[in-house]
Amino acid sequence: MSLSLISILGVASLALRQQPAFDAHLLARTTDSMGIAVVREGSSQTVGELWDELKDTTIHGVAALRRVYRTVNQLFGPHTETTFVRLADLTLISRRTHSQSTSDSLVLTGDSVLGWRQTEQGTHAPVRRARDPQVIEASFFDALIRAAPIRGFISPTDSIATLRAKVIGTEAIQQRNGTGTETWQVDMDFAGLSSTLWIDKKTRALVRQVIRLTPSVQMLMRR
Repeated sequence: MSLSLISILGVASLALRQQPAFDAHLLARTTDSMGIAVVREGSSQTVGELWDELKDTTIHGVAALRRVYRTVNQLFGPHTETTFVRLADLTLISRRTHSQSTSDSLVLTGDSVLGWRQTEQGTHAPVRRARDPQVIEASFFDALIRAAPIRGFISPTDSIATLRAKVIGTEAIQQRNGTGTETWQVDMDFAGLSSTLWIDKKTRALVRQVIRLTPSVQMLMRR
């Protein structure tokens, strides 16, 4: 995969006119585990673990991907989300999220996405919006940039956001088991939340991710 191919369109009007070019078969159908740490002014504290599973499946005769993303986190509590998307374009089929801070339940019915999401006040707000074939499920954005080469639907806020990413270089990363891995380094803006990802050049697996919660506090995930 070339660096130009993995670059993501950063302008919403362009994203509307062009379909994303990617091959979802490049993504390994495995369960990855990563440690989670908080880094404050250079000092790192382990706070949990995450597990990320991708699996092929079929929904009503349509080829689909199932993603189960689960974390145990001392700061934010446990989190589990199970999402099904169309394999061809990563658009939402269904999604269910359980966590301390947010929950949602969505399903594609006909040409509409229907369901509910938990508000900040803890109540359930209905979700009803027309399916847009050019809007991916936002939780698969990292999968898209790992298989590609935009706009995404963010179910916890029932909103559409412009998602941006660009390759900034390559780097050799050491995994927790000591294995050295050649990676692409990708800067990502997820609706205003800045992060950097290190993606295995051979397997497209996510090896490391840093999420910048504040100017002085980062969340670090390592495979």
